[in-house]
Amino acid sequence: MRKTSTATKTKTASRSSVARKNSHSKVKQASSDLDSSNDLLRTTPLTTEDRLAHIHALGQRVVSYVKFMCTVARLEGSSAESKERAVAVFYDRLYILEQELARVYDSLLLG
Repeated sequence: MRKTSTATKTKTASRSSVARKNSHSKVKQASSDLDSSNDLLRTTPLTTEDRLAHIHALGQRVVSYVKFMCTVARLEGSSAESKERAVAVFYDRLYILEQELARVYDSLLLG
């Protein structure tokens, strides 16, 4: 019996089309994640487990805000002055939040 092999042609996608496809799917995923976290955050956490789920969702939301702020230079339709002001306010509030969370973290570790 003779073995035959069939070669199949595969078309390699260009990097730009892969990047577009990946970024589009990331947007869909991020949107889906945001929708599910919005639903979760509309509820009141009653237990430690609920609070931890809310903390996780809020953390994801904060990460998305930080990523957005890191791209503010490319934002169209806003003046340089308003971008600078937004970045300054965002930094100040994030810095204060981090200090407060560090206090909670430290007090828990120190018992």
